[in-house]
Amino acid sequence: MKSLVDEKMKNVEAELSALKSQLSALEEAYKKADKVLEDAIATATNDAKGYADVQAAEAQKAAIASAQKLVDNAVAKLEASLDAANKKIDENGNNIASLIAANVILTEGVQVAQKRADEAYALAETAKKLADAAQAAADKVRNLPTKLRVVQMLPMRLLLPMPS
Repeated sequence: MKSLVDEKMKNVEAELSALKSQLSALEEAYKKADKVLEDAIATATNDAKGYADVQAAEAQKAAIASAQKLVDNAVAKLEASLDAANKKIDENGNNIASLIAANVILTEGVQVAQKRADEAYALAETAKKLADAAQAAADKVRNLPTKLRVVQMLPMRLLLPMPS
């Protein structure tokens, strides 16, 4: 049982390291999203396209911030589980009861952290989809004036006399 708990603690520590590296990547993504938002606001035109560009940037930044929070929570849960498991063993020794209790604490911590990490990944995917959808909407709005010019020209063509 001791080797099982020791192995699980090593796995939790490895997962903590991986999550912390993801936090660094999320921090970089957040900084980039913040810059994109600043640029969108600075260059926004006073029309639907400008509004769509700003909304896309805001949605992406908010989703990244939410993902950061979930990963932070996962890290905190894993650290708390590791601390609680170590405390249980330190207080009660390496007897079977304390090792089983430590194993349960670690398992619960891993399950909660995995759920939060999955939610963070889903939010990151949602951020990308929102940004893509907003960009597609902005592209449609950008092409709208051209389409409207064609529609405005149609009646004039219809009024011209037909060549004989």
